[in-house]
Amino acid sequence: MFGLRSIVNLKGFIGFIVCSTMLLCIYISIYANGREQYLQTTLRTQPRLFNIAVNANSYLSKCKRATLRVPGGSQAPICVYNASEDIWVSGDIIKHQSWEWKNVVTVWKLMKPVKDMAFLDLGCNIGAFTIPMAKLGRRVIAVDANKENLKMLATSLHLGGLDENVTIFLNGVSNETKYVHLVPSTSNVGGTKIEHSDIQSPVDIANSIITIKLDDILTKFGPKPFFMKMDIEGHEAMALRGAVTFFKDIDVRYILMEWMHYKDTKDKKEGSFISDFLAKNSFIPCRISDKNELVMEDAYSSWPNDILWIKKSIKL
Repeated sequence: MFGLRSIVNLKGFIGFIVCSTMLLCIYISIYANGREQYLQTTLRTQPRLFNIAVNANSYLSKCKRATLRVPGGSQAPICVYNASEDIWVSGDIIKHQSWEWKNVVTVWKLMKPVKDMAFLDLGCNIGAFTIPMAKLGRRVIAVDANKENLKMLATSLHLGGLDENVTIFLNGVSNETKYVHLVPSTSNVGGTKIEHSDIQSPVDIANSIITIKLDDILTKFGPKPFFMKMDIEGHEAMALRGAVTFFKDIDVRYILMEWMHYKDTKDKKEGSFISDFLAKNSFIPCRISDKNELVMEDAYSSWPNDILWIKKSIKL
Protein backbone atom coordinates (compact mmCIF):
# COMPACT_ATOMS: atom_id res chain seq x y z
CA MET A 1 0.00 0.00 0.00
CA PHE A 2 1.10 3.52 -0.71
CA GLY A 3 1.83 5.72 2.20
CA LEU A 4 0.68 9.33 2.42
CA ARG A 5 4.04 10.55 1.11
CA SER A 6 3.81 8.18 -1.85
CA ILE A 7 0.35 9.47 -2.75
CA VAL A 8 1.56 13.08 -2.62
CA ASN A 9 4.57 12.24 -4.77
CA LEU A 10 2.36 10.42 -7.31
CA LYS A 11 -0.02 13.38 -7.55
CA GLY A 12 2.93 15.69 -8.04
CA PHE A 13 4.35 13.47 -10.76
CA ILE A 14 1.00 13.31 -12.58
CA GLY A 15 0.66 17.07 -12.32
CA PHE A 16 4.14 17.49 -13.78
CA ILE A 17 3.29 15.23 -16.73
CA VAL A 18 0.03 17.08 -17.43
CA CYS A 19 1.68 20.51 -17.30
CA SER A 20 4.56 19.37 -19.48
CA THR A 21 2.16 17.92 -22.05
CA MET A 22 0.15 21.14 -22.15
CA LEU A 23 3.28 23.25 -22.56
CA LEU A 24 4.53 20.96 -25.34
CA CYS A 25 1.21 21.22 -27.18
CA ILE A 26 1.23 25.00 -26.85
CA TYR A 27 4.82 25.14 -28.12
CA ILE A 28 4.04 22.89 -31.10
CA SER A 29 0.99 24.97 -31.95
CA ILE A 30 2.91 28.24 -31.76
CA TYR A 31 5.85 26.79 -33.69
CA ALA A 32 3.65 25.31 -36.41
CA ASN A 33 1.62 28.49 -36.83
CA GLY A 34 4.72 30.62 -36.73
CA ARG A 35 6.47 28.40 -39.28
CA GLU A 36 3.46 28.50 -41.61
CA GLN A 37 3.22 32.28 -41.30
CA TYR A 38 6.95 32.57 -41.95
CA LEU A 39 6.72 30.37 -45.04
CA GLN A 40 3.72 32.29 -46.33
CA THR A 41 5.51 35.61 -45.81
CA THR A 42 8.65 34.29 -47.46
CA LEU A 43 6.74 32.93 -50.44
CA ARG A 44 4.95 36.23 -50.94
CA THR A 45 8.06 38.32 -51.22
CA GLN A 46 10.87 36.12 -52.49
CA PRO A 47 11.16 34.31 -55.83
CA ARG A 48 12.53 30.78 -55.51
CA LEU A 49 16.16 30.74 -56.63
CA PHE A 50 17.14 27.56 -58.49
CA ASN A 51 20.68 26.42 -57.70
CA ILE A 52 22.44 25.83 -61.02
CA ALA A 53 25.50 23.99 -59.71
CA VAL A 54 23.62 21.57 -57.43
CA ASN A 55 20.98 20.70 -60.01
CA ALA A 56 23.49 20.39 -62.86
CA ASN A 57 25.60 17.92 -60.90
CA SER A 58 22.57 15.80 -59.99
CA TYR A 59 21.19 15.75 -63.55
CA LEU A 60 24.41 15.37 -65.53
CA SER A 61 24.14 11.61 -66.03
CA LYS A 62 20.51 11.92 -67.25
CA CYS A 63 21.17 14.64 -69.82
CA LYS A 64 20.36 13.71 -73.42
CA ARG A 65 22.76 16.04 -75.18
CA ALA A 66 22.16 17.92 -78.41
CA THR A 67 23.75 20.93 -80.09
CA LEU A 68 22.09 24.36 -80.16
CA ARG A 69 22.97 26.84 -82.90
CA VAL A 70 23.82 30.31 -81.66
CA PRO A 71 23.73 33.47 -83.82
CA GLY A 72 27.16 34.62 -84.85
CA GLY A 73 28.25 31.19 -86.02
CA SER A 74 28.85 29.46 -82.68
CA GLN A 75 27.01 26.67 -80.86
CA ALA A 76 26.35 25.40 -77.36
CA PRO A 77 25.44 22.08 -75.70
CA ILE A 78 21.83 21.67 -74.60
CA CYS A 79 19.91 18.94 -72.75
CA VAL A 80 16.74 17.86 -74.55
CA TYR A 81 13.79 15.53 -74.05
CA ASN A 82 13.18 12.63 -76.38
CA ALA A 83 11.40 13.87 -79.49
CA SER A 84 8.42 11.64 -78.68
CA GLU A 85 7.95 13.47 -75.35
CA ASP A 86 8.53 16.95 -76.69
CA ILE A 87 7.75 17.07 -80.40
CA TRP A 88 8.21 20.82 -80.84
CA VAL A 89 11.09 22.37 -78.88
CA SER A 90 13.28 19.30 -78.32
CA GLY A 91 12.17 17.78 -81.62
CA ASP A 92 13.27 20.83 -83.60
CA ILE A 93 16.55 21.18 -81.71
CA ILE A 94 17.39 17.52 -82.36
CA LYS A 95 16.58 17.90 -86.08
CA HIS A 96 17.65 21.47 -86.82
CA GLN A 97 19.81 22.52 -83.84
CA SER A 98 17.41 25.38 -83.08
CA TRP A 99 13.94 26.37 -81.94
CA GLU A 100 12.27 29.52 -83.36
CA TRP A 101 15.57 30.37 -85.01
CA LYS A 102 14.35 33.57 -86.71
CA ASN A 103 13.04 34.91 -83.41
CA VAL A 104 16.29 34.04 -81.63
CA VAL A 105 18.25 35.89 -84.32
CA THR A 106 15.96 38.93 -83.99
CA VAL A 107 16.44 39.08 -80.24
CA TRP A 108 20.21 38.65 -80.64
CA LYS A 109 20.46 41.48 -83.21
CA LEU A 110 18.40 43.88 -81.11
CA MET A 111 20.35 43.14 -77.94
CA LYS A 112 23.88 43.10 -79.34
CA PRO A 113 24.29 46.87 -79.99
CA VAL A 114 23.09 47.74 -76.46
CA LYS A 115 26.06 46.52 -74.43
CA ASP A 116 24.36 46.40 -71.02
CA MET A 117 20.97 45.05 -72.14
CA ALA A 118 19.86 42.02 -70.10
CA PHE A 119 17.33 39.31 -71.04
CA LEU A 120 14.27 38.27 -69.03
CA ASP A 121 13.00 34.89 -70.21
CA LEU A 122 9.52 34.18 -68.82
CA GLY A 123 8.70 30.58 -69.70
CA CYS A 124 12.30 29.70 -70.50
CA ASN A 125 11.56 25.99 -71.09
CA ILE A 126 14.89 24.17 -71.71
CA GLY A 127 16.72 27.33 -72.74
CA ALA A 128 16.43 27.81 -76.51
CA PHE A 129 16.56 31.60 -75.93
CA THR A 130 18.35 31.74 -72.57
CA ILE A 131 21.45 29.89 -73.76
CA PRO A 132 22.15 32.07 -76.86
CA MET A 133 21.70 35.29 -74.85
CA ALA A 134 24.01 33.97 -72.14
CA LYS A 135 26.45 33.05 -74.91
CA LEU A 136 26.26 36.68 -76.03
CA GLY A 137 27.69 37.48 -72.62
CA ARG A 138 24.54 39.09 -71.26
CA ARG A 139 22.90 38.75 -67.91
CA VAL A 140 19.88 36.47 -68.20
CA ILE A 141 17.05 35.91 -65.73
CA ALA A 142 15.21 32.70 -66.64
CA VAL A 143 11.85 31.79 -65.06
CA ASP A 144 9.86 28.57 -65.41
CA ALA A 145 7.42 26.53 -63.30
CA ASN A 146 8.61 23.15 -64.60
CA LYS A 147 11.44 21.84 -62.40
CA GLU A 148 12.51 19.24 -64.98
CA ASN A 149 13.01 21.99 -67.59
CA LEU A 150 15.19 23.90 -65.15
CA LYS A 151 17.30 20.87 -64.24
CA MET A 152 18.01 20.44 -67.93
CA LEU A 153 18.75 24.14 -68.42
CA ALA A 154 21.07 24.21 -65.40
CA THR A 155 22.99 21.23 -66.82
CA SER A 156 23.22 22.85 -70.26
CA LEU A 157 24.60 26.05 -68.74
CA HIS A 158 27.13 24.05 -66.73
CA LEU A 159 28.25 22.09 -69.80
CA GLY A 160 28.61 25.30 -71.80
CA GLY A 161 30.41 27.23 -69.07
CA LEU A 162 27.60 29.79 -68.87
CA ASP A 163 26.69 29.37 -65.19
CA GLU A 164 27.79 32.85 -64.15
CA ASN A 165 25.64 34.64 -66.72
CA VAL A 166 22.25 33.24 -65.69
CA THR A 167 19.95 33.44 -62.67
CA ILE A 168 17.13 30.87 -62.61
CA PHE A 169 13.85 31.07 -60.70
CA LEU A 170 11.50 28.11 -60.15
CA ASN A 171 8.18 29.95 -60.26
CA GLY A 172 5.12 30.51 -62.31
CA VAL A 173 4.24 34.13 -63.07
CA SER A 174 0.84 35.53 -62.12
CA ASN A 175 -0.93 38.52 -60.61
CA GLU A 176 -0.70 37.03 -57.13
CA THR A 177 1.31 34.58 -55.07
CA LYS A 178 -0.49 31.24 -54.90
CA TYR A 179 0.12 27.51 -55.03
CA VAL A 180 -0.50 25.85 -58.38
CA HIS A 181 0.01 22.51 -60.10
CA LEU A 182 1.24 21.69 -63.58
CA VAL A 183 -1.09 20.45 -66.31
CA PRO A 184 1.03 18.61 -68.91
CA SER A 185 0.31 18.65 -72.62
CA THR A 186 0.57 15.34 -74.49
CA SER A 187 3.87 15.08 -76.39
CA ASN A 188 4.50 18.80 -75.90
CA VAL A 189 6.39 19.79 -72.75
CA GLY A 190 6.31 23.41 -73.89
CA GLY A 191 2.52 23.34 -73.75
CA THR A 192 2.46 22.64 -70.01
CA LYS A 193 0.14 25.01 -68.17
CA ILE A 194 -0.41 25.92 -64.54
CA GLU A 195 -3.71 25.71 -62.67
CA HIS A 196 -4.78 26.82 -59.22
CA SER A 197 -4.13 24.19 -56.54
CA ASP A 198 -6.53 23.41 -53.67
CA ILE A 199 -3.51 22.57 -51.50
CA GLN A 200 -2.60 25.99 -50.16
CA SER A 201 -0.04 25.05 -47.52
CA PRO A 202 1.92 22.00 -48.69
CA VAL A 203 4.12 20.21 -46.19
CA ASP A 204 6.90 19.74 -48.72
CA ILE A 205 7.52 23.33 -49.75
CA ALA A 206 10.47 22.36 -51.93
CA ASN A 207 8.22 20.34 -54.25
CA SER A 208 5.34 22.81 -54.47
CA ILE A 209 4.89 25.22 -57.36
CA ILE A 210 4.32 28.82 -56.50
CA THR A 211 3.47 31.77 -58.71
CA ILE A 212 4.88 35.22 -58.11
CA LYS A 213 4.16 38.72 -59.36
CA LEU A 214 6.73 40.50 -61.47
CA ASP A 215 6.38 43.37 -59.01
CA ASP A 216 7.73 41.04 -56.28
CA ILE A 217 11.04 40.42 -58.03
CA LEU A 218 11.96 44.06 -58.56
CA THR A 219 14.79 43.80 -56.05
CA LYS A 220 16.44 41.14 -58.25
CA PHE A 221 16.76 43.54 -61.18
CA GLY A 222 19.40 46.17 -61.67
CA PRO A 223 19.18 49.44 -63.62
CA LYS A 224 20.01 47.69 -66.92
CA PRO A 225 17.68 47.93 -69.92
CA PHE A 226 15.81 44.66 -70.53
CA PHE A 227 14.58 42.60 -73.43
CA MET A 228 11.64 40.57 -72.16
CA LYS A 229 10.31 37.34 -73.68
CA MET A 230 6.89 36.03 -72.61
CA ASP A 231 5.89 32.50 -73.57
CA ILE A 232 3.69 31.33 -70.70
CA GLU A 233 0.86 29.54 -72.48
CA GLY A 234 -1.98 32.03 -72.26
CA HIS A 235 -1.05 33.46 -68.85
CA GLU A 236 0.44 36.64 -70.28
CA ALA A 237 -2.48 38.84 -69.22
CA MET A 238 -2.39 37.44 -65.70
CA ALA A 239 1.34 38.10 -65.47
CA LEU A 240 0.95 41.69 -66.69
CA ARG A 241 -1.72 42.34 -64.06
CA GLY A 242 0.98 41.73 -61.48
CA ALA A 243 3.53 43.97 -63.19
CA VAL A 244 2.25 47.53 -62.71
CA THR A 245 5.22 48.69 -60.63
CA PHE A 246 7.58 46.55 -62.68
CA PHE A 247 6.92 48.49 -65.87
CA LYS A 248 7.22 51.81 -64.07
CA ASP A 249 10.58 51.01 -62.50
CA ILE A 250 12.27 48.68 -65.02
CA ASP A 251 13.60 49.84 -68.38
CA VAL A 252 11.91 47.24 -70.61
CA ARG A 253 12.54 48.14 -74.25
CA TYR A 254 11.29 45.09 -76.16
CA ILE A 255 8.78 42.32 -75.45
CA LEU A 256 8.68 39.18 -77.58
CA MET A 257 5.26 37.64 -76.96
CA GLU A 258 3.35 34.62 -78.15
CA TRP A 259 0.01 35.88 -79.46
CA MET A 260 -1.49 32.66 -80.83
CA HIS A 261 -3.63 32.08 -77.72
CA TYR A 262 -5.51 35.35 -78.29
CA LYS A 263 -6.28 35.02 -82.00
CA ASP A 264 -9.56 33.83 -83.53
CA THR A 265 -11.37 33.87 -80.21
CA LYS A 266 -14.79 35.21 -79.29
CA ASP A 267 -13.60 36.19 -75.81
CA LYS A 268 -11.30 39.16 -76.37
CA LYS A 269 -11.07 40.17 -72.72
CA GLU A 270 -7.53 38.91 -72.06
CA GLY A 271 -6.12 40.04 -75.39
CA SER A 272 -7.68 43.49 -75.00
CA PHE A 273 -6.19 43.84 -71.54
CA ILE A 274 -2.72 43.01 -72.88
CA SER A 275 -2.90 45.50 -75.76
CA ASP A 276 -4.40 48.25 -73.56
CA PHE A 277 -1.88 47.68 -70.76
CA LEU A 278 1.14 47.73 -73.05
CA ALA A 279 -0.16 50.70 -75.05
CA LYS A 280 -0.55 52.65 -71.79
CA ASN A 281 3.06 51.75 -71.02
CA SER A 282 4.14 53.18 -74.39
CA PHE A 283 4.68 49.94 -76.34
CA ILE A 284 3.85 49.54 -80.02
CA PRO A 285 2.93 46.09 -81.49
CA CYS A 286 5.16 45.17 -84.43
CA ARG A 287 5.77 42.34 -86.84
CA ILE A 288 8.97 40.52 -85.85
CA SER A 289 10.32 40.06 -89.38
CA ASP A 290 10.38 43.71 -90.47
CA LYS A 291 9.51 45.65 -87.25
CA ASN A 292 6.55 47.26 -89.07
CA GLU A 293 3.77 48.42 -86.78
CA LEU A 294 0.67 46.24 -86.54
CA VAL A 295 -2.86 47.67 -86.60
CA MET A 296 -4.68 47.18 -83.30
CA GLU A 297 -7.98 46.47 -85.07
CA ASP A 298 -6.39 43.40 -86.70
CA ALA A 299 -5.24 41.83 -83.41
CA TYR A 300 -7.77 38.99 -83.54
CA SER A 301 -7.62 38.32 -87.25
CA SER A 302 -4.33 38.92 -89.04
CA TRP A 303 -1.72 39.40 -86.31
CA PRO A 304 0.99 36.70 -86.48
CA ASN A 305 1.39 34.03 -83.81
CA ASP A 306 4.37 35.89 -82.31
CA ILE A 307 4.66 39.65 -82.05
CA LEU A 308 7.29 42.15 -80.94
CA TRP A 309 6.25 45.03 -78.68
CA ILE A 310 8.70 47.91 -79.06
CA LYS A 311 8.98 50.83 -76.65
CA LYS A 312 7.70 53.93 -78.42
CA SER A 313 10.86 55.91 -77.64
CA ILE A 314 12.94 53.20 -79.40
CA LYS A 315 10.57 52.83 -82.34
CA LEU A 316 10.55 56.56 -83.03
